[in-house]
Amino acid sequence: MSVNLEYQKEAQKPLKSKEDDGLNFDNKGYKIVWSLRQNIKDWGEYYGSEKLFFMTLTFPWQNGKPLTDPIEAQRRFNNFTRQFNRIKVTQWAYKGIELQKSGAIHYHIVGIHDHDLGAETFDWESLKKSAEHFSKKDKANGNKYKRLYSKSANNHLTEMWSKVRSIGEGSGFGICEFLPVRSSNCIANYVGKYLGKSFGTQADEMTLPKGVRKFSYSPKVRQMYGRNFSWIKNQSKKHTDLPWRQKVHAFAHVMGVKESDFKDMSKKYGPRWAHNWQPIINKFGPMWYPYLNEYEFGQHAPQAYPTGIIGNAKSKSIENPLETSEEELFEKWINPRRKTPSIGAHYQHFKKWQTAEESKKLHQMIYGN
Repeated sequence: MSVNLEYQKEAQKPLKSKEDDGLNFDNKGYKIVWSLRQNIKDWGEYYGSEKLFFMTLTFPWQNGKPLTDPIEAQRRFNNFTRQFNRIKVTQWAYKGIELQKSGAIHYHIVGIHDHDLGAETFDWESLKKSAEHFSKKDKANGNKYKRLYSKSANNHLTEMWSKVRSIGEGSGFGICEFLPVRSSNCIANYVGKYLGKSFGTQADEMTLPKGVRKFSYSPKVRQMYGRNFSWIKNQSKKHTDLPWRQKVHAFAHVMGVKESDFKDMSKKYGPRWAHNWQPIINKFGPMWYPYLNEYEFGQHAPQAYPTGIIGNAKSKSIENPLETSEEELFEKWINPRRKTPSIGAHYQHFKKWQTAEESKKLHQMIYGN
């Protein structure tokens, strides 16, 4: 066996940053881009990548100039979205503005369709070649490959092409591209990169007026990743200062709710679980989070959840640290003589009683006992 002395281990690539994306904006803007990428990836896992679609809306040039008026662009876009929302099989999840170097305004929409749009059988290679020929003003070959990828589209996709084209023409748009999502990771990186243009140096050259949003999320689609967070993981020894997501993670694990599945949380604790169970999560989340390795999944799951779903067959309870142990009772029986308690001892006993009553109420809310 010979050893290659000239072999050198490749240097590990550094973590990707906003400079690697070719973007230039502050920390707040980068958090917005990062959360958007993560939400799109989550939609692909939750709803299915085969049901996601990506839509690009452009305006036609007039007299050799693009449309640069944001108010007029927003008026046409609002007219488009009003009609698009009437399509029952679709639901937009994200929409935002892309600012071009020429001053032109593009709109992008990421949404969910009720059916599979056929991304796996779609002829992506012909789509790419068609775009290359059209960019070179070669309409003959462009239309040739356009016919090829059009044949590979399923019925749901061709139906959406017809509807989007009709709505776009009536709303004053030019090219309206509606495509399935081949990979949620790739589309998340692409959308995040163009969104960065709205927060970078190009955004300084164009101030959007009031009422024109750079981006927006649909309230009907779940948004797992927000924009208000810290890049550094919480290392505080005070577990009462834990972030909300860590408290929910600990509570869900111990109470037998599928991790990272808020749909399961809604089934077991109701659609308003975050509001109704906030005091309980804030109470037990910090207590359980440091010892998650010691807790089994569903260790304190009740016999039945508040919504009626059956939990553990065996009855379990939370240990009360303030409850008098058998050793203490036996010691009092052996040595009944004790000094008269002071006022300070009475006060400590009163504070323990208050804490026990609070724990008792939370215990009743969880287990109904």
